[in-house]
Amino acid sequence: SAWYHIVVAIDTTQGTAANRIKIYVNGVQETSFSTENYPSQNYDTFFNVSNTFHVGSSGAAEYMDGYLAETVFIDGQQLTPTSFGEFDSDSPNIWKPIDVSGLTFGTNGFYLDFEKDETSTNFIDRSSNARAITAAGNVHHSVDQAKFNESSIEFDGTGDNLQVADSSDFDFGTGDFTFELFVYKQTSGKMAVFETRTYSG
Repeated sequence: SAWYHIVVAIDTTQGTAANRIKIYVNGVQETSFSTENYPSQNYDTFFNVSNTFHVGSSGAAEYMDGYLAETVFIDGQQLTPTSFGEFDSDSPNIWKPIDVSGLTFGTNGFYLDFEKDETSTNFIDRSSNARAITAAGNVHHSVDQAKFNESSIEFDGTGDNLQVADSSDFDFGTGDFTFELFVYKQTSGKMAVFETRTYSG
């Protein structure tokens, strides 16, 4: 029922056996184990061989039941937790993540942040109606401003909009209806938020 930050750092060229594999939990190295089995010096591991890299399972078994907020594989370096997180003056006892996008990942390394890509143009209606949404212009998810879920939808004021196909469901007539949204304006002045007209009257 809590988040843990795990770092496993491997360098089998180390002369001291205990330095070949280091495990850190929330920024602190674990040094006390009931059993310790270290690889021999210069041992060739099964990483960076011709096998699929699985995240969330061992391949065909041992599937994870939980959440991953970030997965990083650094190819070629045995890093410490300070490359990925920190204790700061505001919360000296709480390990916090830092931006890892600037790290050198190596030839086969990768960084999975599990967040919306800023270029993502996939928009989903999560209501029970599940209407198809079409994007026009370069409207996209953005992390520059966020109210929920660490992102928002950015419109740049030129040709951007989201469209839902015409439906008799929208013929409200004299019936009641409600629009709700949070808005963050980047410029002043009048601008459209919702529109259903097909003419300028």
